[in-house]
Amino acid sequence: MDEVEFDVQLTRDGVPIVIHDETLDRTTALRGRVDAHDWATIRAGAPSVPSLDALCGWASTRTVGLMLELKQPDGARDVGLVPAVLPILRRHGVLDRTVSISFDHPSVAQLLALEPAARAGLLYGGTDPRDWLRGVAGIHPHHRWVTPALCARAHADGLYVHAWGFDPTAEDVRRLVDAGADSLSADDPRALVAVLR
Repeated sequence: MDEVEFDVQLTRDGVPIVIHDETLDRTTALRGRVDAHDWATIRAGAPSVPSLDALCGWASTRTVGLMLELKQPDGARDVGLVPAVLPILRRHGVLDRTVSISFDHPSVAQLLALEPAARAGLLYGGTDPRDWLRGVAGIHPHHRWVTPALCARAHADGLYVHAWGFDPTAEDVRRLVDAGADSLSADDPRALVAVLR
């Protein structure tokens, strides 16, 4: 199943919204950290930024899978993020087709403790994916960590391997598929699909 990947953070008043950057500066007319603004201010000043509730409402009438990155602000983990996200996924009936991922592995552990039926994956960027939490469905290493040995070890533990962070060239895609990656993501999905075809 194709999946839409997106990042979720909390506003100052605890509303999960869909935005990548920790600040609003690059992608909106507003300035400052996401968690320094309440939802009403962001909705008024940056109408292109959806709430997680709105995104899940859209997804509830479609068959697309969701890959939700639990985005934690640098330097301070927000323990309210997971408890704010879970009820929205449940209310819209998309929990079973959402995989929640994070570089912040304690957030993934919190998710699985609160909802053991949730599908979750561990993100790895600059760190070698040596160990993983019990209960996760898969690992999401940066493409440079994907090797046949890593994929074999993950598969032996019943985990999928999702590679990210690469340009979708035929050479890169072939290397990752040959190594045993189960799924791939790219900033330009059309280019990735064209190479896969």
